Amino acid sequence: MGWRRLWSARRRRKRCRRRSMLFFVVGFLVGFVGPLAGVGGGVLITPLALGLLGVDVNLARAGGLLVATSSIAGSLQAGGCES
Repeated sequence: MGWRRLWSARRRRKRCRRRSMLFFVVGFLVGFVGPLAGVGGGVLITPLALGLLGVDVNLARAGGLLVATSSIAGSLQAGGCES
């Protein structure tokens, strides 16, 4: 019985690592492609989070809003606007 638990725990860790790596790759690609395309990353991350990563709708919207907000804040700072 003990070896089954160990095997199951290893499989869960391996699956978790794969999922974390997928999140990292998607985030990296959105961070790279978003500025090249001239759009905020929130426009890209929300559909990818829903379709590819299987994230809950509310969590995907919140992530897109966070990315868009940070993009706007960065643009204002680079443009010389004082907040």
